Amino acid sequence: MKQKNQERIRFTLIELLIVIAIIAILASLLMPALGSARAKARTLSCMNSMKTLGTAGIIYANANNDAWVPYSGGGDLLWYQNPEFVKNLGFKTYPSAGNWALNYVRKNSICPDSTRPLPDGDKWIGDQYQKLSYTYADEYLNGELLPGRTADDGRYYRLNKIRAASRKIAFTETTNAGRNTMWKMSPENFWATGNDSGSDWGSAYRHNNNRTMNVTFFDGHVENRDYTTLIVSGSYLNRNKMQYFPYDNCPY
Repeated sequence: MKQKNQERIRFTLIELLIVIAIIAILASLLMPALGSARAKARTLSCMNSMKTLGTAGIIYANANNDAWVPYSGGGDLLWYQNPEFVKNLGFKTYPSAGNWALNYVRKNSICPDSTRPLPDGDKWIGDQYQKLSYTYADEYLNGELLPGRTADDGRYYRLNKIRAASRKIAFTETTNAGRNTMWKMSPENFWATGNDSGSDWGSAYRHNNNRTMNVTFFDGHVENRDYTTLIVSGSYLNRNKMQYFPYDNCPY
């Protein structure tokens, strides 16, 4: 009797192959969904980091007579080398006293899709770090001159002078230089080179099949935007243009 029961629960080869085939089909159906879920999780992680940029900007402005962190200038003027602003970010930076070190942050602090390697001259810093200026960019067009500075080396905005702050872009994603303008919003360069753009700088469309980019606004909120809502043509009446002019003084 015991022998008969053992024979009764054995699988035939055909039954085993059918089970394997069913498992393979289920796996093939689940893989795209899992891949999509992972991509969405990475995008959300990037959005959370950019939300931190907006919050740090507001904290900085509140402590500096409504002056947003400067978007041009050398040394500690640059947002990613500004000690007060980077401290507000709370990202773990390279342990050095120089302001230059503030540009190097732990990769787990920023967008996981920002994969551009450090240049050869920076390899000694360690592959656990990434440059803020390889990942995010501030927008700059027609701000105010910093006291004692020229038009070329120091400009900023005052938060209390920005109308419709929820529609004015403060930070975007980038591949280099930590800066951007509306003229660099076309996605073709990123489509061609990805994160590794060499010495060039421009927008980084790292999300949703390279169609979208995360954008931080001056009120601190973040949106994932399709490139068609960001590119600007040569037309003066282009509907996307005014989001790049915090003071609404558009001379172009």
